[in-house]
Amino acid sequence: MPRRGYVLVSAGGASLLHGNDARLTVGQARRAALECGGRLDVMAVQMASATWHPICYDYPPEQIREIGAANEPANSGRSAG
Repeated sequence: MPRRGYVLVSAGGASLLHGNDARLTVGQARRAALECGGRLDVMAVQMASATWHPICYDYPPEQIREIGAANEPANSGRSAG
């Protein structure tokens, strides 16, 4: 899994953690909050994964299911909840 960076800014009593595409663990987010005094005011995260296959093309239904099934293992485990 590639490692991607994130940005943590804390100034004037406010904090922001920008982690889009960073795939932060819960522990990493907690550590970032602790670095800012125990709280994050804003946390930007990726809510949907980009897809590698063109979703606007007119594939037959069976091929759409095959592509989705092949891609499912890559997407599992990315959400916290």
